[in-house]
Amino acid sequence: MTISIRKEDFDSIGDEWECILPRTGANTIFITPWWQQLWWRRYGNSDASLEILSVRKGDSLLGIAPLMTRGDTLSFLGDTDLFDYHDFLVREGCEDDFYATLWQHIETMDWKRYGTEPSWDEYVSGLRKKDRHELRRKLRRLTNGNQAEQYAFDDPDEIADAMPEFFRLMRASKPDKDDFLTPDREQFFRDLAQELAPRGQYKLFFLELNDVRVASCICFDYNGSYMLYNSGYDPEYSALSVGLLNKALCIQDAIETGKKSFDFLRGSERYKYNLGGTNQTIHELVIKRS
Repeated sequence: MTISIRKEDFDSIGDEWECILPRTGANTIFITPWWQQLWWRRYGNSDASLEILSVRKGDSLLGIAPLMTRGDTLSFLGDTDLFDYHDFLVREGCEDDFYATLWQHIETMDWKRYGTEPSWDEYVSGLRKKDRHELRRKLRRLTNGNQAEQYAFDDPDEIADAMPEFFRLMRASKPDKDDFLTPDREQFFRDLAQELAPRGQYKLFFLELNDVRVASCICFDYNGSYMLYNSGYDPEYSALSVGLLNKALCIQDAIETGKKSFDFLRGSERYKYNLGGTNQTIHELVIKRS
């Protein structure tokens, strides 16, 4: 069945909008058609245009994108002064068709269509006061009189050549990591790199200090996010917090390359909270025969 996109206005889509809203994850008062129409009547002006778009599969409404254009910028309808939430209205189960169709349509437009990306300074400013102060202090200390550089390998051959250095740093960082790295697990790490690097999903980061590799970590680059898989550092440089700073610089790389999130994965290590990590609940399901 054909999926189409149609330009709407409040009169043409209002009734369907109210009907679909309770069946979406965007069901708040700020996303109601009357809230958005009130704002438009009061604050819409000659330099802005409505871009309310509906996505339909045959006669069935999959979702609504309440947008507007101002100059060369496409944004959600409304502003952050009077709206606590903005969102697309998408019927549950229709997300894939809705977003694929909407994005194809947006790509044909001439105006800018990307929201403001977070910056490294904004990330640091968002940390708790103590953590923010400590991170800035440690970064200054790292570079004070030292030549510090972080870089990443994503080429399969370069990763293969650098893996022994990663294993060295991982083993050195903690006795339990040394015990964990059995020959089978080392080979599994290499297999991961061979499988994921050609897909553009594997990055091997190193922090180098005065031409010596002092910390390393593996990040998976998947679905627009970095996932920190494993890491290691040289304890001789622990006074400079090279392990933590290498991870912080990975977050900076994620921000600067437009990743939507940085996932520390499982574990409650202190550094994750120092770098702004938050808890997510993971459930374990075990089924046994009686």
